[in-house]
Amino acid sequence: MRREKKSMSTDNVSPLVAAVRAHPFDLVARAKLALEGCASLLDLELQGQPYSYIELHTAPPVAMHAPLDYGDSAGHLLEALSLARIMTGTAPDERDALLAGHLLAHQREDGLVVVPSAPWTRPLPSVELEWTQRGALMAWTTRYLAFDDQEALQAAQRQVQALYRTVVWDRDMCWMPASVLPVGGWLDKSPPIDRVGDILTGAQIVFPLVRFSVATGNEQAHRLAAGLIRFFRHRSGAFDREGHITDKSARYLHSVAGFLKGALRFAIHLADVESIAWVQECYATLRAYGTDFGFFPHRVSGVDRWQGDTTFLKDMIEIAILLGSYRDHTYFRDAERYGRNHLLESQILDVDWVEKESEVEFPQVVWCANHPPEGVRTEGVTQGVLGQFSSWSLCNDAIDPTNPRLMLRSTSAGIRALYDLWHYSVAREDEAVRVNMLFSRDTRWANVVCRVPHEGVVEVLMKTRGVLAVRIPDETDNEDLVTAVNETRHREETLRGGYGWLQALRNGDVATYDWSQKERKETCNLNGQEFNLKWRGDTVVDIDPVGTLNPIYKRDKLGEPAPATEVHGVGKEIDPL
Repeated sequence: MRREKKSMSTDNVSPLVAAVRAHPFDLVARAKLALEGCASLLDLELQGQPYSYIELHTAPPVAMHAPLDYGDSAGHLLEALSLARIMTGTAPDERDALLAGHLLAHQREDGLVVVPSAPWTRPLPSVELEWTQRGALMAWTTRYLAFDDQEALQAAQRQVQALYRTVVWDRDMCWMPASVLPVGGWLDKSPPIDRVGDILTGAQIVFPLVRFSVATGNEQAHRLAAGLIRFFRHRSGAFDREGHITDKSARYLHSVAGFLKGALRFAIHLADVESIAWVQECYATLRAYGTDFGFFPHRVSGVDRWQGDTTFLKDMIEIAILLGSYRDHTYFRDAERYGRNHLLESQILDVDWVEKESEVEFPQVVWCANHPPEGVRTEGVTQGVLGQFSSWSLCNDAIDPTNPRLMLRSTSAGIRALYDLWHYSVAREDEAVRVNMLFSRDTRWANVVCRVPHEGVVEVLMKTRGVLAVRIPDETDNEDLVTAVNETRHREETLRGGYGWLQALRNGDVATYDWSQKERKETCNLNGQEFNLKWRGDTVVDIDPVGTLNPIYKRDKLGEPAPATEVHGVGKEIDPL
């Protein structure tokens, strides 16, 4: 399918897009843009129901309602909005209220979120137990933590109680026999063992349960998470004892990684060293499916094996951050590399290609062809895409021409990953201020300006006294690193464990770290095609060949280093993990 030229023009650059282009590594600027993108396509005639899918190769582009609207999209978009509010210092508005109201309206009194009967869903209401319940519980937990939303806390508690009653128990182990709860309850209670499918049945809710349990001390959430983790690890057949993913695991890698993230967070909470090491081995297995710069695919095989998935990428960033925080600080390098490269490059900053004539052979199949007309929207779809995150990318293109579509789930995942990088980039631990990832950030302990990748310089204004530790790229040694305090060369710096350490700093001191960024060229092979990469430090600045639709990694013009934006708002900064 070739798209004909359309009349609408996108020549005027959005101020939010311009701000990102001026400071490409500014996480706050990207969050401001993404905030507008994730809230741009709500159906006001259906009380703010989101559109879950967008097709960009149709004339005109269309947004579509789907069964995912009710818990998965609504819940994750509400959480993403909440996290973006914290990053940007903006207050929730009517869009947040619409999504919260929509989510509550589809949560039954017993606590489970229901997908209602609609032209784009099943003929009868259904209780989908995977993505629908996950999105809702993530949203309620974040709303409670960030805004002390008691209604969200009560909704989460009711949902956990309902899930606890829904699973099948066998001593200290539990499972969900299927992804959809039959009317009247389970007829077949047998566990989903040795079933090879797209997802790990029942695993999607593990991380939200662990997070809610850790945040609130909820005992039912704790026991439920423990039972599900025991089942998947020891009885499902999806993993072996050494931490390898078996051929009986899920084909959809986001499902596997999401479960492992929950198992890791639970093990950290219990100080279970053996289980942490097991997830560490599983992470290494997952890492082999992707690249050092954060291109991670949807599935283990098939066409989707070579199409990038922002949701899986987000999981890998979060697992690396957890391992970096509680196991080995060197994992922060993985998280930063994934983030500053494919995550940032996957944010849609250009929709000009949507409006132009194209010689690209798009797929003949259009999902909207048989979609009920009342579930389709065309107005404002193209501009609504700005700031969203890609769903099916290539390593050199934000949009794969063979699947030029978006899922709103990807944008929610992208915003969550931005928040992860922002929150964990600077931390206070063991009486030291640690800069774990080289992004500019203002905190109550220090104001950090990272000039990477423009130059190997980090400037830190201390707001407390004590020790400062800044993570330095692996290829840098003591001879390459120069530090100064208040513009005076410091001669007692120590490079240890990948960090440059400065002692006895005072409130108001300005510490500077300076090193030479090394450039190198590298070749990677994906699906039989060779790509030539140019690295500057930990940043990919060029990939050849160039992408077709929405080329990425054309970083010859890097703009300016990101400022350390001071943020104050009604939302409390929370731990997302």
